[in-house]
Amino acid sequence: MKNSFKKEIQKNLLFMYTILIIVVLLLSHSMYASFLQNELKEYEHHLLKLHDFSSSDIYTGTTTPDYTSKIHILSNVVFAKSIPIYPLYKNKHYLLDFLPSTPYYSFLTYPLSLLVIIMFCNHIVVRRLVKRRIRRFKYFEDYLYSYLSDGHIKDEIFEKINEYDDEICNLSQQAHSLMVENIKIKEKQEKFFKTLDTLNEVVLELSYDFIIQEHNRPWLDIRDNINNFLYYLNRKNLATVQVKSSELLHNEISEIVFVDSLNKDGSFFQVKMINIGTNVFGVVISDISFTHKEHQKTKHKSLHDALTGLPNRTLFLDRLENEIRKSKRNNKLVGVLFFDLNKFKNINDDYGHAFGDAYLVEFSRRVSGALRDSDTCARIGGDEFVAILADLQSEDEIKTIIDKIHDSISEVFSYEDHQLPIKASIGASLYPDDGIDADVLILKADNAMYKSKKNNKKYSRYIEE
Repeated sequence: MKNSFKKEIQKNLLFMYTILIIVVLLLSHSMYASFLQNELKEYEHHLLKLHDFSSSDIYTGTTTPDYTSKIHILSNVVFAKSIPIYPLYKNKHYLLDFLPSTPYYSFLTYPLSLLVIIMFCNHIVVRRLVKRRIRRFKYFEDYLYSYLSDGHIKDEIFEKINEYDDEICNLSQQAHSLMVENIKIKEKQEKFFKTLDTLNEVVLELSYDFIIQEHNRPWLDIRDNINNFLYYLNRKNLATVQVKSSELLHNEISEIVFVDSLNKDGSFFQVKMINIGTNVFGVVISDISFTHKEHQKTKHKSLHDALTGLPNRTLFLDRLENEIRKSKRNNKLVGVLFFDLNKFKNINDDYGHAFGDAYLVEFSRRVSGALRDSDTCARIGGDEFVAILADLQSEDEIKTIIDKIHDSISEVFSYEDHQLPIKASIGASLYPDDGIDADVLILKADNAMYKSKKNNKKYSRYIEE
């Protein structure tokens, strides 16, 4: 600022002095010519009055002599020549030479000297003004630097800048107002970020390409390496964020909310994204691990049997309907088995409910172990169990699985001091031969089970409807 301002002032002064010199020279020329014209007229008048010339001065030229003009006068005096004049006396022209009383260059000495004095005084004044202005610019520079370096406003420098009511003063006052306002905003931001750091929730500011711009302290507890936010998301949520982020930026949707793990310790977080500005996302991440686990427990309890841990009727029906839809697409068979423990009421009465509960748990364990990984065993009543046999190629597979179940439950069950064989009646139905609806398949498997029990047949058999 300092050098550029000085150069600008010097350039303007040089231009002004050049114009001033030219103007002074032109005026001096004009004034000197007018002065000589008057002097010539007086001289000629004096000669004619005194007749101060002789007959030898008579002009003998053939052309009519020109009267003296300003150009003629200046052209001679500039080159230090005498000025010829031709006074007319009794119809005769005489040729005389006139030397100015004041030489041309002596005449110019006065205005030029005066001009130099004026320029010198002006230079001193301007230099003092410029130096003072530059000093205030330096104050202003120090004033800004102190604010930018440590965020403080130095009032003593501010007072020096505002010694005069001018543009610099106005500029400094505007800057001062902005600084004060920025300090207030900065203090509010610091308080705000301190508040954010005390929260349990993670707060992020993301650019449009998901680079983390700002974050609070809790984010460090999740991730040490701060980089691209998408890096931390599970693949199941990447597509959701990338697709819906464009809608969020254009305010087509108000927010994006999903649940993600974000780390490998099994914690779960609710992630909420909102649009907080041009191409900027705000993200709030809340740890819902405890709530999620409780929800999963509640969900598990609502869909599983409390005693055996097997799926209950609700979950069983849902899985059976899914298997029916899948088998319909893949042109496969689905088998449904219905189990009923023989004389279970007598077992409860004779050995107690603790033994009966252990009996049920052991039965469910053995049946589940005999089934394939793709199959499902569920408890839908006191001593009633059902199973889904998925992706069957033929009816023979049902008989094979039932034989395996029979082998698994044929061993004697021991509990404390009691030993008792496990016996159960089994009925089966097949999709789509016996029905295409889940309730129908269960009903037919139940009927088949009763026929098996009524006929006192082997408890492991397949009854075709």
